[in-house]
Amino acid sequence: MTATIILIGLAILAAGYMARAAHLRWSGANGLENLETKTQPLDLAAFRNLTDPREERFLRESLPKPVYRRVQRVRVRAAVGYVRNAAANAAVLAGVGAGARRNPDPIVAEAGTELAARASKLRWLAFLVLLRYRAGLLMPVLAALPPTVSDRYEELVACTTHLGSLQNYRPLARITNAL
Repeated sequence: MTATIILIGLAILAAGYMARAAHLRWSGANGLENLETKTQPLDLAAFRNLTDPREERFLRESLPKPVYRRVQRVRVRAAVGYVRNAAANAAVLAGVGAGARRNPDPIVAEAGTELAARASKLRWLAFLVLLRYRAGLLMPVLAALPPTVSDRYEELVACTTHLGSLQNYRPLARITNAL
């Protein structure tokens, strides 16, 4: 009975997450020119520091257990914010990729398809990582912060910049500043 309730709860969370992501994906124009108003910039260096296993190991070995648990909970909450922003930005970029897929230039269309696919994969990864982080807030031992989201996000930014260069979007720095 409890397992059924947990599964139903997870299904409701997943449906809500995907509905929100779909709303973000299709709200507004699907072009690169609107990224600054539709996305939230991410500090990748800080995000990587939060998810660095060596940093987590250092803290676990250096701090008394009660202090470590408190610090780890703060780190997990911060990581949750970064992952949420990455997922929201990925939803917007999925829309950008979908718009570029309709471009008559096959190279641009292919880059748009790749961007949309990478963005969708990142959104699913973010959903799974957020579930893990939530469990980690209850039990810090489970909250080893995987660096995969920051790596995939960096690849997504590079893919977006590549698409911008193919579309002759001149202020390419605006793309990286927006993301």
